[in-house]
Amino acid sequence: MTSTTQMVNQGVQAQVNVIGAGINPDMVLVTITGMSNYATGGVELTMPSSIKGKQLRAIDLITRHDGTRLWEWDGSTSTPKLKAYDAFATEEGAATVVSSVTLYAWLIYGG
Repeated sequence: MTSTTQMVNQGVQAQVNVIGAGINPDMVLVTITGMSNYATGGVELTMPSSIKGKQLRAIDLITRHDGTRLWEWDGSTSTPKLKAYDAFATEEGAATVVSSVTLYAWLIYGG
């Protein structure tokens, strides 16, 4: 399932040293919104696969809690997903409506 995620709002880029991302990785600050229904296994994110020729290396969620659930990145850089867990640390069920959720994250790209 591909979400209707709005990823880059004229992304703010920064350069930092991130272990495992290579020399001079780029970080892009993004807003993640507009997910309609949760899919078991996580909501797939739509985003640029590369920036300045660099590949996605990591996603650092700035806001991990939306007031109801905790969100985690699944660790994939090829088909990244965000997983949602309820107050009992159980993954949300399929078709859970998460359309009002807004999360902020750093996308980390490296060579």
